[in-house]
Amino acid sequence: MLGRIEVAYLALLRVVLLVAATVALLVTIGAAATALPALGDVTGLTGHEPIRGSSLGSFIEANKITGVQPSGDEASDAMSRAPLPENLSEASKSFARYDARNGGTVADQSKWDDLFRSILFEKVPAVEQADYCADVLKLSNQLVGSTGKPLSDERVFQLLQYHLDSFLSNSEAQGAARAGRLAGSMAKLLLAGSAFLVFVLVLFSFLFVKIERNLRIRHMPDVQVE
Repeated sequence: MLGRIEVAYLALLRVVLLVAATVALLVTIGAAATALPALGDVTGLTGHEPIRGSSLGSFIEANKITGVQPSGDEASDAMSRAPLPENLSEASKSFARYDARNGGTVADQSKWDDLFRSILFEKVPAVEQADYCADVLKLSNQLVGSTGKPLSDERVFQLLQYHLDSFLSNSEAQGAARAGRLAGSMAKLLLAGSAFLVFVLVLFSFLFVKIERNLRIRHMPDVQVE
């Protein structure tokens, strides 16, 4: 009778351990599968979404009244010698052409180069400068291709400040979002590690029960019936 109860108990224990191990393994796989893509996005292994500033249209709608001004002679020699990235240099030329075409007062190309050089190296973080250069080039193309009322020098400077402010704001928002995704990914990886540990413990428990059962049966004395 006791033997039958023990066999039934061990059979039930094996089922429980098997179900627990399966659940732990599924949790491990699911948590890891959802955490790794987000972790790759946060660390940049799968690329990143470029940071964007505001467009010309949104600037016109907002009717901004503050703006950056061209850099003066106080700019450092090191900055004045720093070459502009190719796309930012093209954007600077587009702004200069637009200004000259519409009767602006900043006719010297070097003034526009100094202005963009000042913005890039003084106000934009180094890791985001490539995104800024690409986005300001798009902004210059929008400005050159616009058909509305031409912007004065003051309004052009306001446009650049508006674009810069929105760019930096979006950068901060993306940074906060990345931090949130990273925290979520780490929590999922922790869950996956814990579930995998449970899986290993359950697996070893199952093996220990099986080994102990086999050893006990092997060393059980034979009963002789006379």
